[in-house]
Amino acid sequence: MLADVVEVYRALGRPPVSTGGTFEYTGILSPAVRTLLERGDAESVDGRYELIDLGDGNPRVEGRFPRQSKSRGYASLGSFFTETPTLATGNMPDSFYIADIDYFSADSTKPKAIEKLENVLTFIKLLTKLADDHMQSSESSNRLLFILPSDGGKVRRTALMQISPERSVIDCEPPDIDVLSELVDESNTNKLHITERRLLMRSAVSETLAMSQTTDNDLTYLCSKWSDVLRNFSDNLHAYINNFAFDEVRKKIVDAELEYASKVSGAFGDIASKLLALPVSLGAVALLDEAKSDSSFIFASIGLFLVSVVLVFVLFNTWMQVDRLRSGVDFVFAPLFDKSATYPEKLRSELAKRKKALRKQIRITGFTFLLFAALALCPAGGTAWKAWHHFPAIGIAWHNWLSCLDPF
Repeated sequence: MLADVVEVYRALGRPPVSTGGTFEYTGILSPAVRTLLERGDAESVDGRYELIDLGDGNPRVEGRFPRQSKSRGYASLGSFFTETPTLATGNMPDSFYIADIDYFSADSTKPKAIEKLENVLTFIKLLTKLADDHMQSSESSNRLLFILPSDGGKVRRTALMQISPERSVIDCEPPDIDVLSELVDESNTNKLHITERRLLMRSAVSETLAMSQTTDNDLTYLCSKWSDVLRNFSDNLHAYINNFAFDEVRKKIVDAELEYASKVSGAFGDIASKLLALPVSLGAVALLDEAKSDSSFIFASIGLFLVSVVLVFVLFNTWMQVDRLRSGVDFVFAPLFDKSATYPEKLRSELAKRKKALRKQIRITGFTFLLFAALALCPAGGTAWKAWHHFPAIGIAWHNWLSCLDPF
């Protein structure tokens, strides 16, 4: 078995290994090595090693690592990449030994090169899950399809990534796979905007691949540019979140404005219906001169005063309702306005326009209420003017009272 061959090979001091997986040692053998060799020297598909007596006191040991696909020895890390097709799908062989770095898959300690390789293989598996589609005609062939976003009315473009790991891929900075792992994790399927995040990552990957040269290895190129991919993804994600926030804020503003306008309009409608009595009241003021007796004049005047009082109280009550509406709108808008400095320029300018329009509407509303209040007091004012002329004693009493107030 491979483990036996590896044990003998290491006991011999790790002599050079040919590309075919054979090795040879000539020299003095320790008792421990002879004990290992005595386990068996029969040739098998699992490799072989045999002791040859040269007759000069320096025996020769010839060995060969097994060459099976699932149990194999390699002369170097480079040959491990070229002769292990399952790496393309992110899978390590079940049992293997790499001579130049002295690593056996059963060893408890892994060299840095193997740790980097395992990171790359995990990266391949995550990319396969992220891709829009992948084509695997065999366990040694893996092509990933990423679809680029459509450009206006043009046909959607695609980026095809051929996974073919090479030795130089582990010389790149190990890709940070945390973000990618979170995106493809099935447990995150129901998280907010996860579909959009995956789409943005696919877009970032495909855009990076589109900039590679035809002579570049797709996997090595992507690993070397992975920090750029993450940066591109982060920028696009922030842009998307800002646009989403802008839409949400704009919708909230529009809804609040519509509700405010609708309720204010309803309040003004109620006032307008009640102010329709004003022309009749003003006509009644003009008819006070036709009163045939003082008592008729007084009762008519009291009625007109009550009209003004009722209209004023109705206006005051409506003003209180509108003021509560305005406070509610301010309560909705205040958090948006307070955070406006953190929003993008487009959103800040939109908020500034909305704030200016809201203040303008509030001023117009206040002016309208003052105008309505003045109109509501017209019957009382007209009645007072008529009473002043109808009862001269009122004017005399008024002047006498003012005289009493003047100490001089």
